[in-house]
Amino acid sequence: MTNRGQSKGLTALLYFALTAVAGCVAAIPHPSEVILNDVKDRYPTLTMEELAQDRSVFVEWCTGCHLLEAPRKFPVEEWHAIVEKMATDEEVGFNEQEAEQIARYAIIVRIHWEEEKKRKEEERAAKREARKDRG
Repeated sequence: MTNRGQSKGLTALLYFALTAVAGCVAAIPHPSEVILNDVKDRYPTLTMEELAQDRSVFVEWCTGCHLLEAPRKFPVEEWHAIVEKMATDEEVGFNEQEAEQIARYAIIVRIHWEEEKKRKEEERAAKREARKDRG
């Protein structure tokens, strides 16, 4: 293969890698009032600024080693242990505060996802009920 062919191949590979990472980051929700409301029982004093910082740390550290795991992949109860295990890896290198932010953000997203799922289920049930009433 010529240098030009290798260059095109590397460019294509880089494009697909960046697209995959961008897709994963896009799947991680940005801070919103809806999210703050969804997690107010667990984190009553959480601010929008803290939520934004947690997301930033989560994205920064997690994309450095692997594709972002959707926080909904694991239950809330498992996230602290998952992050603690990664934090003890000498090659990872995040500190205690960052570990807490990563775990908290994963938990927040998981809770938000569960709340969104409930809202959608309630919407569908209401629509079915409305159709039943009309029919």
